[in-house]
Amino acid sequence: MNIKSLPLESWMKNLSSKSSPRLKEIKPILDRPGYFKYDNKVWFEVNGKAFEYNVKMFDYRMNLLNFPALNKDTEDLLRKSSYVVPGSKKTIEKMLRFSLENKDLSKSLSKMKLRLKKFKEARNIK
Repeated sequence: MNIKSLPLESWMKNLSSKSSPRLKEIKPILDRPGYFKYDNKVWFEVNGKAFEYNVKMFDYRMNLLNFPALNKDTEDLLRKSSYVVPGSKKTIEKMLRFSLENKDLSKSLSKMKLRLKKFKEARNIK
């Protein structure tokens, strides 16, 4: 049995079947608090109750935990680009979301470096 587990989200901890009619209550499987996935079945258990939950949400949270932390060079590049590129805050957020979705930070950052280099050359910025 290969069960994946995550800690409960804050909203899950104080949940009752009355306070959330959209969630389908099921019989507890493991009888311990947590957020679990087995095959394509996802559920969370809290206070002796269990509720079915969305598989995509579980996978999304799991991917976020597996995403590598930004290194110092990457953080510096992002900070520098926010001073040079107009409207960069939105651009940086989009690039980071793109990187998270595709789990390919190195390609996104190399494209960002190239764009930043071209922008600086076009504006004669050192």
